[in-house]
Amino acid sequence: MNYSEKNSSLTSVQATERRRHGRFPLHSPVRIVYNSDDAMKIQVGQGVDLSASGVAFESDSDLNFYSALRLEYTDDDGENFCRTARLLYRVDRRYGAYFVDGE
Repeated sequence: MNYSEKNSSLTSVQATERRRHGRFPLHSPVRIVYNSDDAMKIQVGQGVDLSASGVAFESDSDLNFYSALRLEYTDDDGENFCRTARLLYRVDRRYGAYFVDGE
């Protein structure tokens, strides 16, 4: 028996089970503005997926993990959103952010 294969598949199942909210594809540009930026310097990313608790997007920008962000995007049903979020992770060009605005 190859235990490493068994453990890796269990890890994948456990990671899926830990998610509280289902994820859906997001095919929209994401506008990124720091809440503390009075100059309103806008950075842009590309949506990857979306859930009730957060969003994943790709960006070439080097984003700040210590500041709240305003993320603006359009879901696949055409509805526009503006959410306050904080970054949770970065892997290569992909960022994950969780919503903090209580919507």
